[in-house]
Amino acid sequence: MERLGSSVLKILDGINIAPGSEPPPPPAYLNTVNADSLHTHDLIKRGQARYLVAGDVPCNCAQGYVYKRIEYKPMAIPCPLCKNLTKGLNYLQRAHLPNDAYDASLDTYIYDSPQQQAMISDIISSYLPHIPPSLFMYGKSGNGKSTISYIIAKHLALAGYRVKYFHHHHAFQKEKQSWSKNTSFIDSIVDNVDILLLDEFGGLGGRANYSEWFTTTTIEMIGIMYEKYRAGQLSIILTSNLTPKQIFTKLLDRNEMALSRLQNIFGNPLHMVGPDRRAKGKDVSKWI
Repeated sequence: MERLGSSVLKILDGINIAPGSEPPPPPAYLNTVNADSLHTHDLIKRGQARYLVAGDVPCNCAQGYVYKRIEYKPMAIPCPLCKNLTKGLNYLQRAHLPNDAYDASLDTYIYDSPQQQAMISDIISSYLPHIPPSLFMYGKSGNGKSTISYIIAKHLALAGYRVKYFHHHHAFQKEKQSWSKNTSFIDSIVDNVDILLLDEFGGLGGRANYSEWFTTTTIEMIGIMYEKYRAGQLSIILTSNLTPKQIFTKLLDRNEMALSRLQNIFGNPLHMVGPDRRAKGKDVSKWI
């Protein structure tokens, strides 16, 4: 418990409650809300800049604090009802999940296999200060790899982990943009991060050929991730449309050291074999 600064005191003192009245109680769902129901209560929203943003927590506290007077001195403590939820929502907003993660939920997710279900359960049941196990999922497009990574992000952010989501291609675009500032985006990719979700490893759908720069930078990025993983400070969730063999031969250009590091991080990769779950239009055959 700590004394508030003058700016916060003004907020608290400005809350006027008529004599004999009480503020309305917070909604009952605040006691039961979880990572799978955030969107149903408007606790997350689709943002204007492609990423999910945190909604307002409907609690009757004063901006996350409960106001008390002790020996005539105004004091405040974090609200016991909403402090963990508010913190988790802030972590989720910082994760930069894309807007299509809005309604990703275990309530509607169809597991690809019992093995996948067991692995996901092991990851999302983790709690601080323990770092969850890492996982590499690969398979054809549309079979739920990105969706389950979004779900993992929601669960772990609400559990207090610092989560960050990146798409491989987009991360490399940011790397190029950082050069004009004489910095390196890739060098800082794991800074202040407990859980790194790297989606579409090798690019969306993979590529027939990779430039020398793309391969070299990918190998450098693996090294950066590996160092923090080996220190016991990072969990990595990796998804790809490429098979492990394609990653080694095409993306990594047969770099044995990079392959060894991936094997050390992920162990046996999880092959997802389910069908494409994305909704299709009526005349799909005309595309191919």
